[in-house]
Amino acid sequence: MIFFSKDKYLVSAKKCPYISKEQIKQHNSVVNEAEQLVKEERKLRSEAEKTSNRVSIVMGLSLVGIFYCYTLTHYWQDAIFVGLIALSMPALVIFSCAEGIVNAIFDSSINNRYDLRELEQAIKEKQAYLDGELRKFKELEKKYAEYWLNLSGYQFEKEVAKLYEAHGYDVQVTKGSGDGGIDIFLEKAGRRYGVQCKNHHKAIGPAAIRDLYGAMSHEGLDAGIFIASSGYTKGAKEFARNKAITLLDINNVLRMHAATLTE
Repeated sequence: MIFFSKDKYLVSAKKCPYISKEQIKQHNSVVNEAEQLVKEERKLRSEAEKTSNRVSIVMGLSLVGIFYCYTLTHYWQDAIFVGLIALSMPALVIFSCAEGIVNAIFDSSINNRYDLRELEQAIKEKQAYLDGELRKFKELEKKYAEYWLNLSGYQFEKEVAKLYEAHGYDVQVTKGSGDGGIDIFLEKAGRRYGVQCKNHHKAIGPAAIRDLYGAMSHEGLDAGIFIASSGYTKGAKEFARNKAITLLDINNVLRMHAATLTE
């Protein structure tokens, strides 16, 4: 039996943000086709198993009938007992054989319409196609991640500012030196935010988060956003807990970037 997980292959703009709506539609269409083939394959396999079971039952009853006929022939002393069995067994065997033949003919007509082996081959081909597509989507995401990770610190800040601007924020990028812990000022719906960006290869510790928190208080900001491509240490996460600070990493940046492409 072929194992097929629809959830493994279905894609969406959120799951695979760097592919077009047309690609998503085409890919998921193949997923649905494969699922239908799998359902048909399971149905046919179940029917084939039922046919096999019926044949086994018929053969078993036939052998029992032969045994009792042999007993009737060679042990006539028990004529009454054997006679009752002899009267009942042929009818039972004939009925079972007739049922088995009818069902076998019905099942054979189904298998003539749908070759089980061809069906299995079609499913395997679609699975191979879908696996290849998922690898392509993953490579595309990796390509965008490498783009962001290869930016210089200031380029990273400018590109992040563009993302927030695309999402409807009023944006102001600071000059870089002496920014006081704030790289980007944001404003939206009457709320002001301070953003600190670090495109480093090491996880950010609590000291950098404390600097942002102090700058937020100094500027009178409503909230802060720290964006570190390499993530955060446990201490940094603990310091930011229960404070108006959102910690984002490269995955969050990629999703924001993908959302702008989709729009």
